[in-house]
Amino acid sequence: MAAIDFRESNHRVAVPTLVIGGLQDEATPLAMSQAIAGAIPHAKLATIDAAHVSAVERPAEFAQLLIDFWRSL
Repeated sequence: MAAIDFRESNHRVAVPTLVIGGLQDEATPLAMSQAIAGAIPHAKLATIDAAHVSAVERPAEFAQLLIDFWRSL
């Protein structure tokens, strides 16, 4: 999984995109989430006080981020 690198194709994403970055994520630091969101046209970045598995660590907050994003579309 560490060898997967989509940075060269992020600019081609043409659908609404939400990048959720965990503030305590050491595997994917916030700077990396910011770079991903910055490379995808019109992407939104949200942060959550969690590590790498934020959907498991903070399920209610994660779900609310998704709901808010979907409602913004």
